[in-house]
Amino acid sequence: MRLHLLALASASTMKAGQSTTYRDVCYAVFRDQELPHPAAPALLQAVARAGSSSGVIELDAALSGDEAAWLQSKLREIGFEEDDACGPATAVAYRADPERVELLIKEQNSARKLVHKEAAATRERLLDALLRDASSSEPPSSEQRPSKRARIDLGGARDALDAFCTGDAAREIARGPVLLGVAALLRAQGAHPSELQAWACDRAVLLNGGDGMLKEAVALLQTLALQPSAKVDVEAADGLLRWVVHSNAWSVGELRALAVLAERRGRRVAAGLAASGRVEADSGRPFSPHEHASWQAWLHSLIISSLARLAG
Repeated sequence: MRLHLLALASASTMKAGQSTTYRDVCYAVFRDQELPHPAAPALLQAVARAGSSSGVIELDAALSGDEAAWLQSKLREIGFEEDDACGPATAVAYRADPERVELLIKEQNSARKLVHKEAAATRERLLDALLRDASSSEPPSSEQRPSKRARIDLGGARDALDAFCTGDAAREIARGPVLLGVAALLRAQGAHPSELQAWACDRAVLLNGGDGMLKEAVALLQTLALQPSAKVDVEAADGLLRWVVHSNAWSVGELRALAVLAERRGRRVAAGLAASGRVEADSGRPFSPHEHASWQAWLHSLIISSLARLAG
């Protein structure tokens, strides 16, 4: 796969093995994996500088002796020659043909694209695994979800929403569409309490924020009692994921309160953005909101839901 994506090897005029060595250095730097030498990033920076200076570079005087020696050795390997005519007498300069530098920069870009493609494929596999786990979660039974619920209450849900979009996460705009999509689903389910609603969204909604956000987003959805619509086929023919709310997970009042809480946080993280995807009836399947065991439990829930919406 790497050789296919980095087909520039055949176009290189360097000796066999030398171009591959440079590509491997680029690959290691972009992957942020074990480097062949601590000065490896400086090699890529030197080639980039050469691209904007007609193939001429001066070595960074701040490099240690070992780093400078390794860098000079690698520069010679990839086609640079020492240039005594350039710079002050104390500077060490190297020169390469602009065509050679252009090829090296193309190889850098190819290595970067390969790393991005591999990371995207890894993230896709991670999403598939998370979806399988989320699909295998059984909805809470009435025994698991009494009026004084052992699973989670509105306070716990609010804490989970806050954890998803505060601190460093507050600067990650990709979290906003997730929150707004959840809010749209919860609002629609509260408005149609007898018919199951589904949030249909593209995979990119969950993938765009990176591995960390992906894991946190799926964990948040599960905390809020959401799961993929179908256990076997979590992705419909149109390529969209569909998330639904567990029956008996929330009362109608709680659904409406949670929708307000999620939307406020989504607007705060991603002001001006719209909810991603759409909300639709899920194949006409029925839905059963949580029914409180007594009027006292209903009143308590109503008060808590009202306070949650007011407090935000």
